[in-house]
Amino acid sequence: MPLRLLIINPNGSSAITQLIKSGIDPHLGPDTLPTYWTCPDGPPALQSQDIDQNADTCFFLLLDILGDYDAFLLACYAVHPLVSLLQARVGSKPVVGIFEASVDAALRVLQPSQRFAILTTGEAYEKHLEAGVVRLLGKPQADSCFAGVVSTGIGVHDLAEESRGTAKEKMEVGVKKLLGKYGHGIAAICIGGVILFGMEPFIREAYQEQLGPKAGQQIIFIDQFEAGAVAVRNALRKK
Repeated sequence: MPLRLLIINPNGSSAITQLIKSGIDPHLGPDTLPTYWTCPDGPPALQSQDIDQNADTCFFLLLDILGDYDAFLLACYAVHPLVSLLQARVGSKPVVGIFEASVDAALRVLQPSQRFAILTTGEAYEKHLEAGVVRLLGKPQADSCFAGVVSTGIGVHDLAEESRGTAKEKMEVGVKKLLGKYGHGIAAICIGGVILFGMEPFIREAYQEQLGPKAGQQIIFIDQFEAGAVAVRNALRKK
Protein backbone atom coordinates (compact mmCIF):
# COMPACT_ATOMS: atom_id res chain seq x y z
CA MET A 1 0.00 0.00 0.00
CA PRO A 2 1.49 3.38 -0.98
CA LEU A 3 2.42 5.98 1.60
CA ARG A 4 -0.26 8.66 1.71
CA LEU A 5 1.58 11.97 2.05
CA LEU A 6 -0.25 15.27 2.55
CA ILE A 7 1.79 18.24 1.32
CA ILE A 8 0.48 21.47 2.79
CA ASN A 9 0.62 24.92 1.21
CA PRO A 10 -0.60 27.26 3.98
CA ASN A 11 -1.26 30.18 1.67
CA GLY A 12 -4.17 30.47 -0.74
CA SER A 13 -2.34 30.48 -4.07
CA SER A 14 -2.93 27.48 -6.32
CA ALA A 15 -0.08 28.73 -8.53
CA ILE A 16 2.30 28.42 -5.58
CA THR A 17 0.95 24.92 -4.94
CA GLN A 18 1.84 23.99 -8.52
CA LEU A 19 5.34 25.40 -7.96
CA ILE A 20 5.64 23.30 -4.80
CA LYS A 21 4.43 20.24 -6.71
CA SER A 22 7.04 20.73 -9.42
CA GLY A 23 9.72 20.88 -6.73
CA ILE A 24 8.62 17.94 -4.60
CA ASP A 25 7.29 15.36 -7.07
CA PRO A 26 10.74 14.48 -8.51
CA HIS A 27 11.94 13.53 -5.02
CA LEU A 28 9.08 11.18 -4.17
CA GLY A 29 9.41 7.46 -4.75
CA PRO A 30 6.87 5.25 -6.54
CA ASP A 31 5.65 4.04 -3.16
CA THR A 32 4.41 7.53 -2.23
CA LEU A 33 0.97 8.88 -3.10
CA PRO A 34 1.09 12.67 -2.65
CA THR A 35 -1.88 14.95 -2.13
CA TYR A 36 -1.35 18.70 -2.37
CA TRP A 37 -3.53 20.90 -0.16
CA THR A 38 -3.93 24.66 -0.56
CA CYS A 39 -5.39 26.59 2.37
CA PRO A 40 -8.73 27.93 1.09
CA ASP A 41 -8.63 30.78 3.62
CA GLY A 42 -4.92 31.50 3.24
CA PRO A 43 -3.43 34.76 1.96
CA PRO A 44 -1.93 34.93 -1.56
CA ALA A 45 1.50 35.32 0.04
CA LEU A 46 2.14 34.58 3.71
CA GLN A 47 3.76 37.37 5.71
CA SER A 48 5.83 36.59 8.80
CA GLN A 49 3.51 38.54 11.11
CA ASP A 50 0.51 36.46 9.99
CA ILE A 51 1.99 33.01 10.58
CA ASP A 52 0.46 32.30 14.01
CA GLN A 53 -3.07 33.06 12.83
CA ASN A 54 -2.46 31.13 9.62
CA ALA A 55 -1.37 28.08 11.63
CA ASP A 56 -4.62 28.10 13.60
CA THR A 57 -6.65 28.50 10.40
CA CYS A 58 -4.92 25.62 8.63
CA PHE A 59 -5.08 23.35 11.66
CA PHE A 60 -8.84 23.81 12.03
CA LEU A 61 -9.42 23.14 8.32
CA LEU A 62 -7.21 20.03 8.31
CA LEU A 63 -8.64 18.33 11.41
CA ASP A 64 -11.21 16.23 9.57
CA ILE A 65 -8.75 14.75 7.06
CA LEU A 66 -5.69 14.03 9.22
CA GLY A 67 -6.71 10.39 9.57
CA ASP A 68 -6.53 9.91 5.79
CA TYR A 69 -2.74 10.34 5.62
CA ASP A 70 0.40 8.61 6.87
CA ALA A 71 2.73 11.62 6.89
CA PHE A 72 2.64 15.39 6.47
CA LEU A 73 5.00 17.88 4.82
CA LEU A 74 4.57 21.61 5.38
CA ALA A 75 5.81 23.44 2.29
CA CYS A 76 6.41 26.84 3.85
CA TYR A 77 9.91 28.14 4.55
CA ALA A 78 9.25 29.62 7.96
CA VAL A 79 9.08 28.82 11.65
CA HIS A 80 5.46 27.76 11.27
CA PRO A 81 3.53 26.61 14.37
CA LEU A 82 1.43 24.26 12.24
CA VAL A 83 4.28 21.74 12.43
CA SER A 84 4.07 21.44 16.22
CA LEU A 85 0.26 21.62 16.20
CA LEU A 86 0.10 18.65 13.84
CA GLN A 87 2.80 16.73 15.71
CA ALA A 88 0.77 17.01 18.90
CA ARG A 89 -2.35 15.80 17.10
CA VAL A 90 -1.24 12.90 14.87
CA GLY A 91 0.89 10.94 17.32
CA SER A 92 3.68 8.92 15.71
CA LYS A 93 2.93 9.99 12.14
CA PRO A 94 5.82 12.03 10.69
CA VAL A 95 5.29 15.78 10.38
CA VAL A 96 8.06 17.68 8.60
CA GLY A 97 8.55 21.35 7.77
CA ILE A 98 10.81 22.30 4.87
CA PHE A 99 12.57 24.95 6.96
CA GLU A 100 13.63 22.50 9.65
CA ALA A 101 14.47 19.86 7.04
CA SER A 102 16.74 22.20 5.10
CA VAL A 103 18.67 23.25 8.21
CA ASP A 104 19.21 19.57 9.04
CA ALA A 105 20.35 18.92 5.46
CA ALA A 106 22.83 21.80 5.67
CA LEU A 107 24.34 20.40 8.87
CA ARG A 108 24.84 17.04 7.17
CA VAL A 109 27.06 18.49 4.43
CA LEU A 110 29.20 20.81 6.56
CA GLN A 111 32.72 19.93 7.55
CA PRO A 112 34.10 21.07 10.93
CA SER A 113 34.52 24.87 11.10
CA GLN A 114 32.33 25.40 8.02
CA ARG A 115 29.15 27.49 8.13
CA PHE A 116 25.89 27.72 6.25
CA ALA A 117 23.65 30.68 5.44
CA ILE A 118 20.08 31.18 4.24
CA LEU A 119 19.00 33.24 1.24
CA THR A 120 15.36 34.22 1.63
CA THR A 121 12.70 36.45 0.11
CA GLY A 122 11.61 39.53 2.09
CA GLU A 123 13.58 41.42 4.72
CA ALA A 124 10.99 40.65 7.41
CA TYR A 125 12.02 36.99 7.25
CA GLU A 126 15.66 37.67 8.14
CA LYS A 127 15.17 37.99 11.90
CA HIS A 128 12.34 35.44 11.84
CA LEU A 129 14.54 32.72 10.31
CA GLU A 130 17.65 33.65 12.30
CA ALA A 131 15.69 33.25 15.52
CA GLY A 132 14.27 29.99 14.19
CA VAL A 133 17.72 28.52 13.55
CA VAL A 134 18.90 29.50 17.04
CA ARG A 135 15.77 27.95 18.56
CA LEU A 136 16.25 24.81 16.49
CA LEU A 137 19.97 24.27 17.11
CA GLY A 138 20.58 26.09 20.37
CA LYS A 139 22.80 29.16 20.53
CA PRO A 140 26.18 27.41 20.95
CA GLN A 141 25.75 25.25 17.85
CA ALA A 142 24.17 28.06 15.85
CA ASP A 143 27.10 30.35 16.70
CA SER A 144 29.56 27.75 15.45
CA CYS A 145 27.98 26.75 12.14
CA PHE A 146 25.34 29.32 11.14
CA ALA A 147 26.31 32.62 9.50
CA GLY A 148 22.89 34.22 9.14
CA VAL A 149 20.07 35.12 6.77
CA VAL A 150 20.09 37.52 3.83
CA SER A 151 16.98 38.64 1.97
CA THR A 152 16.81 39.12 -1.79
CA GLY A 153 13.63 41.17 -2.06
CA ILE A 154 12.21 38.67 -4.53
CA GLY A 155 8.41 38.51 -4.38
CA VAL A 156 5.57 36.64 -6.02
CA HIS A 157 5.41 39.28 -8.76
CA ASP A 158 8.93 38.28 -9.83
CA LEU A 159 7.77 34.78 -10.81
CA ALA A 160 6.26 35.98 -14.09
CA GLU A 161 8.34 35.07 -17.13
CA GLU A 162 8.78 38.72 -18.07
CA SER A 163 10.17 39.44 -14.59
CA ARG A 164 12.86 36.73 -14.58
CA GLY A 165 15.51 39.32 -15.42
CA THR A 166 14.49 41.36 -12.39
CA ALA A 167 14.58 38.25 -10.18
CA LYS A 168 18.09 37.47 -11.43
CA GLU A 169 19.26 41.01 -10.66
CA LYS A 170 17.78 40.85 -7.16
CA MET A 171 19.48 37.51 -6.55
CA GLU A 172 22.82 38.96 -7.66
CA VAL A 173 22.38 41.81 -5.17
CA GLY A 174 21.44 39.29 -2.47
CA VAL A 175 24.58 37.22 -3.07
CA LYS A 176 26.77 40.35 -2.96
CA LYS A 177 25.09 41.34 0.30
CA LEU A 178 25.66 37.86 1.74
CA LEU A 179 29.34 37.89 0.81
CA GLY A 180 29.78 41.42 2.12
CA LYS A 181 28.09 40.58 5.40
CA TYR A 182 29.55 37.16 6.13
CA GLY A 183 32.67 36.94 3.99
CA HIS A 184 33.67 34.00 1.85
CA GLY A 185 33.52 31.31 4.52
CA ILE A 186 30.10 29.95 3.58
CA ALA A 187 30.10 26.31 2.49
CA ALA A 188 26.36 25.78 2.03
CA ILE A 189 23.35 27.96 1.28
CA CYS A 190 19.77 27.03 2.08
CA ILE A 191 17.38 28.31 -0.57
CA GLY A 192 14.95 29.76 1.94
CA GLY A 193 11.66 30.48 0.24
CA VAL A 194 9.17 28.53 -1.84
CA ILE A 195 9.13 31.16 -4.60
CA LEU A 196 12.93 30.91 -4.89
CA PHE A 197 12.63 27.37 -6.23
CA GLY A 198 14.34 27.07 -9.60
CA MET A 199 16.57 30.10 -9.06
CA GLU A 200 19.66 28.12 -8.05
CA PRO A 201 21.34 28.87 -11.43
CA PHE A 202 21.04 32.60 -10.69
CA ILE A 203 22.76 32.10 -7.33
CA ARG A 204 25.49 29.90 -8.79
CA GLU A 205 26.19 32.41 -11.54
CA ALA A 206 26.31 35.29 -9.06
CA TYR A 207 28.75 33.37 -6.86
CA GLN A 208 30.98 32.56 -9.80
CA GLU A 209 31.03 36.21 -10.84
CA GLN A 210 32.06 37.26 -7.33
CA LEU A 211 34.45 34.45 -6.39
CA GLY A 212 35.51 32.89 -9.68
CA PRO A 213 34.36 29.67 -11.37
CA LYS A 214 36.15 27.23 -9.06
CA ALA A 215 34.99 28.75 -5.76
CA GLY A 216 31.50 29.27 -7.14
CA GLN A 217 31.21 25.60 -8.06
CA GLN A 218 32.17 24.52 -4.54
CA ILE A 219 29.15 26.13 -2.88
CA ILE A 220 26.54 23.54 -1.88
CA PHE A 221 22.92 24.56 -2.37
CA ILE A 222 20.28 22.99 -0.14
CA ASP A 223 17.05 22.33 -2.05
CA GLN A 224 14.24 22.97 0.43
CA PHE A 225 11.85 20.55 -1.28
CA GLU A 226 14.36 17.74 -1.66
CA ALA A 227 15.31 18.18 2.00
CA GLY A 228 11.66 17.92 3.02
CA ALA A 229 11.02 14.78 0.97
CA VAL A 230 14.18 13.11 2.31
CA ALA A 231 13.25 14.01 5.89
CA VAL A 232 9.82 12.41 5.48
CA ARG A 233 11.39 9.20 4.12
CA ASN A 234 13.93 9.09 6.95
CA ALA A 235 11.22 9.64 9.56
CA LEU A 236 9.17 6.77 8.14
CA ARG A 237 12.16 4.42 8.21
CA LYS A 238 12.60 5.12 11.92
CA LYS A 239 9.01 4.15 12.73
